Amino acid sequence: MKSIYFTLIISLYLYFAQAKTIYGSDLKSPGIGILIHKTLNPHGERLHFPENLALKVYNSKKNIIGEISSLNSNVILSINNSKTFVKTEMIAYDGLAIIIYSTSENFYEIKSESINFPIWLNKSDLTKNDLKYFLWNNFLLQYQKHLYPLIPLNLRSIPDKNGNKIVLVKNQKFEIILTGQISENWAKVNVNEYSDDEQDCGSNAKVLNKYSGWLKITDDNGTPNVWFYPKGC
Repeated sequence: MKSIYFTLIISLYLYFAQAKTIYGSDLKSPGIGILIHKTLNPHGERLHFPENLALKVYNSKKNIIGEISSLNSNVILSINNSKTFVKTEMIAYDGLAIIIYSTSENFYEIKSESINFPIWLNKSDLTKNDLKYFLWNNFLLQYQKHLYPLIPLNLRSIPDKNGNKIVLVKNQKFEIILTGQISENWAKVNVNEYSDDEQDCGSNAKVLNKYSGWLKITDDNGTPNVWFYPKGC
């Protein structure tokens, strides 16, 4: 079952990469974090933007231009009677979070699927409605400690690209376990290398090797280089 999830995620990743090359458009710009309701459990089902909530959205001059709300689990942006989807990320089984692309003193930037100008949420509006912003590293550290490489990653001795290479972590046979230490885009991790890719999060599987070191778990834009099973381990 989990190999199916892996195949699906990798297929989607390759699709977006190919689509960006073909069409020359940024279908999913690099994000630096996500927005979720702070009372909801990211491991559970039905994790979505609250159905009964509408939030004002602003332009670059910080004037109100519309609102976002939820419809059938999708986040909808409404501007001048025109509707489009807000860009989101799957972070749990049947659970979506709004991607935050940049921040300013009082605002967070979000993006839609079809509008190419910046759209902003007011931080005070989010606070009033118990919506919480997570940097990707902090979200992964708090909620998703068992991870897998989305792209081949070098495990290194120090949190630096010039650190000594320990092993190339490159497929589902490698399980990445966060230790709690973070240094910018890097995380101190323990890595289990299993005999095959059906290791089911370590259950009834043969461990070939164990490693410790540092992995760059987010890229220079803040987008994850790792992924996790949406249904959890």
